[in-house]
Amino acid sequence: MSATLAELVKHYVKPETNRGLDIGCAEGAVADFLRKETGLEMWGVDPRQQSKQISAGGAELLPGLAHQLPFADSYFDCAILANVYEHIPPTLRDASLEEIRRVLVKGGKLIGQLPNPRFPIEQHSRLPLMGFLPRVVQLKYWQIAPVSWKPSARSWFPVTISDLTRKVECSGFETVIIKNFGYPPEALPSSFQRIARLLSTVIRAFPFAWQFVFQKD
Repeated sequence: MSATLAELVKHYVKPETNRGLDIGCAEGAVADFLRKETGLEMWGVDPRQQSKQISAGGAELLPGLAHQLPFADSYFDCAILANVYEHIPPTLRDASLEEIRRVLVKGGKLIGQLPNPRFPIEQHSRLPLMGFLPRVVQLKYWQIAPVSWKPSARSWFPVTISDLTRKVECSGFETVIIKNFGYPPEALPSSFQRIARLLSTVIRAFPFAWQFVFQKD
């Protein structure tokens, strides 16, 4: 994922500030990779950060939420939103996109990845057909499923690329590119590789995720 995002940055971002922001940066792995591959100075924000830290690759990591970014207007050439938008509560999506737009330069890019909630095996829960169910049924399904992993279903809100595109365009961005994305079977956990090969035809119709580039008007 980091490699394909770096290619999107190199192809579509025209450096003005030479700065980039990774929203939901975790420990800074994506920010570090982008810093190395693109030459941008990278910052990251994540609500799990307790204080300012410097990542292994030199990115500055700060506590922060997408709807409350601790940066000045027009501070970044690009913002990265990789497998993060689906964790933003629906009530905060508009505010988050408006805040991301605020910190980008005119013509700045919002680049990222969105998991497909209707992939045959939904990747957050790792449960079959989870994304096709009504939300109330999803929560119950996750609760009673006989699996060992039990992350909070309430921290994940299914959203499709058409939903994201509509929201983003209403927030003052224009769509540059949207493309299907899939990991090769060998990049997946061993327990999923055989399934991925068996479902290769289905996967072409239901991509694992989408990657996108949106531009600030």
